[in-house]
Amino acid sequence: TTEIYTLSLHDALPISDGSTSTVVADASGNWSVEATSTQKDGTVSAVADDGNGNTSATDTGSYDDTVAPPLDITSVLDSDNDGMPEAAGTTEPGATVTVTWPDGSTSTVVADASGNWSVEATATQKDGTVSAVADDGNGNTSATDTGSYDDTVAPPLDITSVLDSDNDGMPEAAGTTEPGATVTVTWPDGSTSTVVADASGNWSVEATATQKDGTVSAVADDGNGNTSA
Repeated sequence: TTEIYTLSLHDALPISDGSTSTVVADASGNWSVEATSTQKDGTVSAVADDGNGNTSATDTGSYDDTVAPPLDITSVLDSDNDGMPEAAGTTEPGATVTVTWPDGSTSTVVADASGNWSVEATATQKDGTVSAVADDGNGNTSATDTGSYDDTVAPPLDITSVLDSDNDGMPEAAGTTEPGATVTVTWPDGSTSTVVADASGNWSVEATATQKDGTVSAVADDGNGNTSA
């Protein structure tokens, strides 16, 4: 009689769901089956059914994960040119990856079912080293992997308005650029005003002296050696 074994597992997802795997024993009575998702340490139980209404007593074993997850940073790019790079890579499915950016801030992401992960910095970054470490939830952490962020893209810049809203003869220029970029505005008399763009890339600055009619120009510097056209 062929016996069917059902293996009960403690799921490694945030809430244990008691997932199961089923396998049919071979002609020698041997069986083997893999979990369908990553697992936390815990008890594994199994029961056999011979198809004739007879069920075995439950047997148990212990799963103790002592292997550190692999980790690889495959890219560090600023694909949307907002000064906040995205790191991406691979690790053990379900592992938590913590990325440390050049300014020391961190971002955390959980790898998907294929072990892929991607996360964006929460603030603009200067050129530097990006590091990451993975934790599998069983007390095992990966070796640290590193990548390099090298911003070579000039920041965009747009002057959206030049107005003297308070009619004091000292106009205000406003516009958009890369978040955190430094904008230098040159007024018709040759004087300059400097302002740092906010987290959305918006900026506004007023002249420090009254101005005659004329051209107002601006240039943005992202702090990584790149200046706007």
